[in-house]
Amino acid sequence: MNENMQQHDNTHRRGFLGTLLSGAAAFGLSAIAAPFKSEAAEQLSKETVPAERLFKNMKGKHRMIFDAPGYRNGAALAWASAYLNSNNETGSPDAELSVVVVLRSVAIGISLNDKMWEKYKLGELYKIEDPTAKAPAARNLFSNIKTEELLEPSMAIDVLQKRGVIVCVCQKALKGNSAHIAEKHGLKAEEVHLDLLANILPDIHLVPAGVWAAGRAQENGCAYTYAG
Repeated sequence: MNENMQQHDNTHRRGFLGTLLSGAAAFGLSAIAAPFKSEAAEQLSKETVPAERLFKNMKGKHRMIFDAPGYRNGAALAWASAYLNSNNETGSPDAELSVVVVLRSVAIGISLNDKMWEKYKLGELYKIEDPTAKAPAARNLFSNIKTEELLEPSMAIDVLQKRGVIVCVCQKALKGNSAHIAEKHGLKAEEVHLDLLANILPDIHLVPAGVWAAGRAQENGCAYTYAG
């Protein structure tokens, strides 16, 4: 990416962040906006590829998107793993594969860190049980897990990302779920929304909408698989 293009991309993302923070200030959420600003600034410093270019930069000969509007015990991650592994077994290495997983609707919990699962009791909210604890999940079951905790360890988010899988989360779904979470806990939706935004797992890409990402991925050569 040339210097002018990178400057334009960073300016665009900062404008998006500024809009969010201005909205937070308007709702009197300065105490929440301040730590979020710090978290988001760190994320911006690492992320130079905005959503549109994310898909245009795919290099794989074989391309697939797994569209996940439902949690379904991480089916989208399992299928992404199966796609990679079966291609490897038939002669196509990871370098020849481009895989996208889009998390939207109630699947957004997969994109959030353990702190959010515990704080907002997401396991209770979405009726997801932790098979190890035999109780509603108070952690993300697909991130920072022990290999024996998954039937297929290669479906862990960090493992997939190391193999080049692009994981996206829907901004509209995050906002919609924030309202639902806030209602359950007697909080302000705007406050919860900023909290979720600041606690997305590393290297998961925030996209304008899950359906937007599904469309862009297909426009850039991805076959489509519904994983919801």
